[in-house]
Amino acid sequence: MRHPRLLRILVGVLTLATVTLVAPTPAQAASRCSTGSATVYSPTGGVGATASARVCINDKYRPTLDTSRYNYVKDQKADGYAARAWFRYYDTWYGYWATSGPFVADDTSTSTGAEIPNYGWPVENVDQAEVWVCLGMARPGYGSEDRCSIVAYVEYYE
Repeated sequence: MRHPRLLRILVGVLTLATVTLVAPTPAQAASRCSTGSATVYSPTGGVGATASARVCINDKYRPTLDTSRYNYVKDQKADGYAARAWFRYYDTWYGYWATSGPFVADDTSTSTGAEIPNYGWPVENVDQAEVWVCLGMARPGYGSEDRCSIVAYVEYYE
């Protein structure tokens, strides 16, 4: 080999470029995400609502929806029970589960469903987060298991 030093420099530069391009960014590496979908059955029979979402928690314990995908709820039946999206999260500061919503409703008005907005989450101190779909005036929690279903759940522990 005529230029071993030049070869070592080229290998070093290519290795550095490969690691830089392949390694995740700090934001990607520090978030935990979960994707899910759910179906809720109508009290009148058949599928009442469907939903899909991707929920994440970052290293600052802040939950968000992944806005690079379509997070939605969709009412599947004209039965008088609209599909609604809810958020539930565990507040590590106060030590209890909190529910917020509903954030969007779809009552067979659109063919693609209604997009779940990425607001309504607390700013920080959350280590578990959930997205729910419910029918009518039901909300996540005890006694609503037949009208609500969890769409996605994520937890973040160090």
